[in-house]
Amino acid sequence: MGRVNRREFLKLGALGLVGAMSLRKKASSSGSSRLYLPFLSSFNGGETVAPTDTSLVDRIQSWQAQAIMIHSGGVFASSFANNASLAAGSTYISGIVSERILQDGYIRHIKVGISTTGDGTEQIKFKVFRPNGATYNYISQSEPVAVTAIGTQTFTLAQPMACQPGDILGVYIPAAAEPVNVSAASSSDSNTVLYDAGDITSTDPFSSALSNCSMCIEGLTNRPYLCVTGDSIAAGYGTASPWNPFYNGGPAGNLQHEIWHQLRGLIGTGGTLQYQNYAMNGEVFGWVYSTGLVSALAANPAAVLIHCGSNDVYYGISWSETLGYLNSIRALVPSTVELFIDEIWPSVTFSDVQASTVRTWNASYASWCAANDATLVRCYDAIGVNRGSTAYVDSQAAALEVLAPAYDSGDGVHPSDAGVNEMAALVLPYL
Repeated sequence: MGRVNRREFLKLGALGLVGAMSLRKKASSSGSSRLYLPFLSSFNGGETVAPTDTSLVDRIQSWQAQAIMIHSGGVFASSFANNASLAAGSTYISGIVSERILQDGYIRHIKVGISTTGDGTEQIKFKVFRPNGATYNYISQSEPVAVTAIGTQTFTLAQPMACQPGDILGVYIPAAAEPVNVSAASSSDSNTVLYDAGDITSTDPFSSALSNCSMCIEGLTNRPYLCVTGDSIAAGYGTASPWNPFYNGGPAGNLQHEIWHQLRGLIGTGGTLQYQNYAMNGEVFGWVYSTGLVSALAANPAAVLIHCGSNDVYYGISWSETLGYLNSIRALVPSTVELFIDEIWPSVTFSDVQASTVRTWNASYASWCAANDATLVRCYDAIGVNRGSTAYVDSQAAALEVLAPAYDSGDGVHPSDAGVNEMAALVLPYL
């Protein structure tokens, strides 16, 4: 059978993760029918262990050092199929964006489908490349590994491969009289497997392509400390060069414009925190509960942060409905996982009534967090300015705010690069 696309929807009821709760779905939200579950290839059963160290860096390192591996790139091993083979003598990378690497750190385990072992002595090498315009920069590679059996093989890498979100898994298959063949599964995606001759260890265009197939390679890494879900602000939208996480058709784009990437740079030496982003443009708490949060929890993090509410206010969703989703979210998040809720940001585009609603909801967030063992991340006042200082008429100028010009990307809603950096700095003390 052909490979299962990594974005295919998995029914929540079959997983027993979410009750039969009616969801408000927007016709424009294509992501509301898709669910991504990284635990499908996790090791050690995905148990949750509460961190005990007091130092943030110590807590992060302790959590991420435990031998629990999760899917972080490529194709799920459960979807491997031998519909075609990758020929020897070339380096191959995935051309499918949704198969790109999800998380910073290192690829430590590889699962690969093998259709032919050759003479049993041949070795292959796994690689990581980074998109750079029309080319791909070489980032890292594993040691050569011997292939001695067909079917799905798992390798624990003695030389883990450094990576970041948006990077691409690859494999070099050397030419030989009796070469190894790596399996490929059928795919309907037009951008499938890219390749070039030889053992590529530098920037390369990978100008040759195999159509309608996908490499049977899966990369696994340490579970993240933090997972994020929510709306476009959490996703990385804003400037002309945004970041797009998994549910926004990524991972791809300008990683510098993602709040959580900038937060990572503020912790330890700047490479300590590992995180995954399951936010999506335009989304509301109903989607967070049904989809984004389920994917976030499946990655087995120590903490989950939700940035959401602007679209709920914009679409006129009632507080009572949102409160229902918050209560369901609290029930879904284990008590051993820290839960953070960001305040809603001010926006130039909100009417006076909507701006007032935002302030009321933020006060309600505070009360709900206090009563439900969650942490409110206060950011509204720091990210906004008084409406009386703008050209917008507001009869309650002393009480209502808009996004500060320095933090505004230009649309009155989403952050500039300065806004991204400010938000990262605001989140840090709460961790």
